Amino acid sequence: MVTPAGHVYEKRLLENALASNGGKDPRTDEPLEMENVIVVQTEGVARPRPLAATSIPGMCLLFQNEWDAMMLETYNLKKQLEQVTETPRKLANPAEILKLTFCSVN
Repeated sequence: MVTPAGHVYEKRLLENALASNGGKDPRTDEPLEMENVIVVQTEGVARPRPLAATSIPGMCLLFQNEWDAMMLETYNLKKQLEQVTETPRKLANPAEILKLTFCSVN
């Protein structure tokens, strides 16, 4: 719920506050009615952080695992790049072409 002053409240809490303080905005003390409040609809509730992300050592472990995964992926990509760039060099050598041709015939 958003009030005309731009403050955001949970509906139940705003209703309780208006009932307890005589229909006044809890922050500005101006008169406020529920008809003047805009309802905010959300798609869903945000998932809470994993338990490991609630402490500094846990966050360090998460960052280390992410770093390790990224470095492993980079290493694998470099190996694949070396294989791809090595194949044309081998094929540029006439002896390699003959070797590949005779090996594939057998």
